[in-house]
Amino acid sequence: MSRDADFNVCSVEQLREAELGAAKSFKPHRSEYDPNGIIPGQPGAKLDAGKQRAGLVLGDFSRALSAVCDVGTFGATKYSDRGWMAVPNGISRYFDAGCRHFLKRCRGEECDQDSGLLHLAHEAWNKLAELELRLKERENVESMVYDRACDTAIRRSSVVDVCGPIQHMASGGVPVLRDFQPPHDRSSR
Repeated sequence: MSRDADFNVCSVEQLREAELGAAKSFKPHRSEYDPNGIIPGQPGAKLDAGKQRAGLVLGDFSRALSAVCDVGTFGATKYSDRGWMAVPNGISRYFDAGCRHFLKRCRGEECDQDSGLLHLAHEAWNKLAELELRLKERENVESMVYDRACDTAIRRSSVVDVCGPIQHMASGGVPVLRDFQPPHDRSSR
């Protein structure tokens, strides 16, 4: 049996017809669709329905975010640009720092004595740092799981592709190639 039996070969025209048919019967995948119903690939289509509307947060919280930016600028001047990302045990340390600012605010102290900035802005900055580190940590874990799954899949497919035609003789377990056909070069099609 030829290895090509598992693959469907079709012409360029058939592919174009399939693409056109898929575009006409397009159903929204997750949140990616045009809010006006314009088919993807057509002029005027913008697949942004259901996506984040960052302008609402950035615009509506402009004063608060500016105060948090002031805290970030103060910290970068006092320590270093983006140095907060390399702080050992950052998640727990930024949690504790935010709690300290909260406690001072609860005692009636509105502004931090060191920076002169609102304790509430320091709390927000520390929460953002904590959140960023947690999200980054989660991405790293998910990436490691994905990498392991890919490595396993690659190893399994390699074993099947390379070792599939090998059979061990009963005496001594010496591998012998039997009915091995090298894969066809598909790049010439």
